Amino acid sequence: RNYALSVETALATVTETPSLPVSHLFLAIGWVALGDLDQARKAFEAVRQLAPQYLASRLAGDVQFRNPEHRLRYLTFLRIAAGVEAMSAAQALR
Repeated sequence: RNYALSVETALATVTETPSLPVSHLFLAIGWVALGDLDQARKAFEAVRQLAPQYLASRLAGDVQFRNPEHRLRYLTFLRIAAGVEAMSAAQALR
């Protein structure tokens, strides 16, 4: 739950390999966790441009997590970045 470090790491990865969709995806999730919806949506849009099918599968829940709490947080934050869930949904998960 060190979201600042998560964003810092994702930003470094995006800088190094800007064509890697998963980096932008984790950046979007990290920005939601920090409460910056504008930045989250920019990162989300980058994923949409790079890999729309990959993004669609993630939004549909095609993710594997052993810990159900981690899965819920990932999907909720991603749906917030997508604009299909309210930012208030992140509050209890932070």
